[in-house]
Amino acid sequence: MKYPFNNPIQKNRQARWLVWFCVIGGLAGGSWPVSAADKSSATLLAEYRGKGIAVIPRPARIEPGEGRFTLKAQTTIAASLMAETIGHYLADVIAPATGFQLKVVTEASGHTPADAIGLSLSGEVERFGDEGYELQVLADRVAIKAAKPAGLFYGCQTLRQLVPARFGSLVQAANVEWSVPVLKIVDQPQFVWRGVLLDPSRHFISKQGIKKCLDWMAYHKLNRLHLHLTDTDGWRVEIKKYPRLTSAGAWADLGDGVRIGGFYTQDDIREIVAYARDRYVMIVPEIETPSHSGAAMVAYPELNCFGTRKTAVSFGIDPLCGAEYCPGNDEVFEFLDGVLAEVAQLFPGPYIHVGGDEAEMRYWGECPKCQARQKKVGNLHAWFMERVKQMVESRGRRIVGWGGVASGAVFTCWDNDGSGGWAAAKGGWMSSCPPATTIISTIISSGRRSRPPMISIPLRPAPG
Repeated sequence: MKYPFNNPIQKNRQARWLVWFCVIGGLAGGSWPVSAADKSSATLLAEYRGKGIAVIPRPARIEPGEGRFTLKAQTTIAASLMAETIGHYLADVIAPATGFQLKVVTEASGHTPADAIGLSLSGEVERFGDEGYELQVLADRVAIKAAKPAGLFYGCQTLRQLVPARFGSLVQAANVEWSVPVLKIVDQPQFVWRGVLLDPSRHFISKQGIKKCLDWMAYHKLNRLHLHLTDTDGWRVEIKKYPRLTSAGAWADLGDGVRIGGFYTQDDIREIVAYARDRYVMIVPEIETPSHSGAAMVAYPELNCFGTRKTAVSFGIDPLCGAEYCPGNDEVFEFLDGVLAEVAQLFPGPYIHVGGDEAEMRYWGECPKCQARQKKVGNLHAWFMERVKQMVESRGRRIVGWGGVASGAVFTCWDNDGSGGWAAAKGGWMSSCPPATTIISTIISSGRRSRPPMISIPLRPAPG
């Protein structure tokens, strides 16, 4: 699979979502059929588009045929025993635009009858891995097979992309022939981590908005959603032990009676996690430490070195106290342990992101408690992150950070060319980073001092 982000064929499809997220991990590589090896990618794209074949990410192998399969009201979905849930999902996403209520039938043998879409698990793990699939479209039937449910799900997404564009409509479209070109696609991702970073801390996004993003991710076979839940601009996840994190820290007063913000209740989080799981997306929550934590200081000022923060600051830093936790204060670690305990219960995935970057630390140099601690432990930042790492690992999770924040951490980076992440990967770190040089731009809305969302558009292949 390969993402041609600079391909104008898909420009409009992507544009409406780019204001929401920053892609931090991608798919690369993939190969065309041997018979087409002497043709340029541009020529192949033109040929395939002429046959109605336009798939993102680009499949590893495409074998075009002649003719088309036409989806009709009487078409059935023939699912093997372990594929029925995906069969019902496919029927549900087909229904709004077509008006067809396709019947899902159990086909224990894995055979696909005529005028049916067959879904079967083959058990061929060596061939398909966990996420690979084969999609075969004939004039009278469609067959999708994979070794694991995730691969079958991704095969369904490819099928969806092959149907006319109005297939994605939420209302029934009239006078459309819902047909798919005859072909065979065999596909498997090259990277396990294919991610999106969504930042509702700086720019709050509703629960429904996150679900829409998850639908978009599933459609493009992305499987990791990094949720940046805390920062100076707002604390977005309910923590029962510390209610002021959301009653006070989730909101900012911009003046003139304008108050912005919001947060997710724990029930909201469970609903989002379940929705993501059904789309084979793992959520990686981020709880910033030791910096970018001003919203927590609004709720509990004693966590800061000088306890002077009073209000959330949107798109800025309170000059009176910064936005770092006080590493000399034992209450900070009791607080973080309580927060991470609830976060681990809400997010069942193996990773918790803890930030770790851009700690100004100048207030630590002025704080008597920090100076006393530093005399005992040396590097305060390194010591702080090791303490946080122990909290995360005690709950059976692996720490993720911006850069190499602690030994054994997963390395994420946001530098423009991704060089830091690639260097870390070559040095043995597990690394997630932008796959290309990026354009970073922002949008100011309504003329207010609210931090805009970030846009990141990969431009060219990553360094070797």
